[in-house]
Amino acid sequence: MARGQADISVREIAAMLNERAATLAPRLLPHGRRAGGFWETSSIDDVKTGKYSLKVNVGRGRIGLWTDFGADQGSADYSGDMLSLVALREYGGDLGKAIAWAKSFLGLDDADPARIERVRREAREADAKADAAAEAEKAKMRSRAYALWRGAIGLHRTPAEAYLRGRGIDFAQLGRVPGALRYRPDVWCRERGGKFPAMVACIMALDGSLMGVHRTYLDISGWDHAARQGVVTKAAVADAKLSMGYYQGGCIPLWKGACRKTLREIDAGTPIYISEGIEDGLSVAMAKPDARIVAGVALANIGGLVVPEQAGPVVLIGQNDPLNSKAVNALERAVARQQEAGRKVQLMFPPDGYKDFNDLLMGKRK
Repeated sequence: MARGQADISVREIAAMLNERAATLAPRLLPHGRRAGGFWETSSIDDVKTGKYSLKVNVGRGRIGLWTDFGADQGSADYSGDMLSLVALREYGGDLGKAIAWAKSFLGLDDADPARIERVRREAREADAKADAAAEAEKAKMRSRAYALWRGAIGLHRTPAEAYLRGRGIDFAQLGRVPGALRYRPDVWCRERGGKFPAMVACIMALDGSLMGVHRTYLDISGWDHAARQGVVTKAAVADAKLSMGYYQGGCIPLWKGACRKTLREIDAGTPIYISEGIEDGLSVAMAKPDARIVAGVALANIGGLVVPEQAGPVVLIGQNDPLNSKAVNALERAVARQQEAGRKVQLMFPPDGYKDFNDLLMGKRK
């Protein structure tokens, strides 16, 4: 080993690999594809499935970081940097072997002390650059989300309301329409390369600021524009539901229930019901109109969802997924994280024979 080589930390090696993500990602995940600022593929296994849940940042913000939104949060194949991706893809998760490979790849095997110091300086600069780019990207995404939200209209008598009615959710019965849901006829859909109608939901931080938006693309071929009524379904695209922005810890405030205050100011002891998706949460509202209900956007976000200190128990709205499935494991992690945060956690599930509460509402058995 060359003198001074031990001075190169694992973080510095990872930072240098991250800078080369645009080259490394296609090499490590050859069955993936470039999509905007990301290289995306099905999963850490890189098999062709038609879905692209694993995304490697290769062009903006935190270059080199990756997340598999279809994996269990906290698992080794959920997220990481380029060094961890090398370890998982090439060496069965062996970080030591990945570090040795990285040193060879970066030309550090026989580096002299002067080169070591230059490498360390470059790694620090790369880290600082990545931090600045990440903050700029967050600001940009918040701005785009706000513009999308601001340009949407209220849900009443729109295709978005008809879509939810088709899922058994009747706001006439509930007596009001949630302000967190809107409609836009012209939301960009990357998969189709054009604009699509969509239900738009706001993703809010506890302080009331907009963190991002969630889009549900709609098929309005059965909608009568003149009569403002008709049959509306979810669009037939691979990713009909997508979020925009950085929503960690935030939620979609679906239903206020009996307490009409903001989430931050709810009465002490008020239980907060948390669903993964919009339709499931509103299905519970149909049965429990007095309940305070929020959607966590994604199952992986529910564990870190921030609720006010004075709130009562959090009630996680579960689904009847197969035992030992990724969804069940992710829900268990969400329970553990909320408990670690000092919350009392309760669970509710639909009866056997129904996948979720929306299926129960519609009488649709598995």
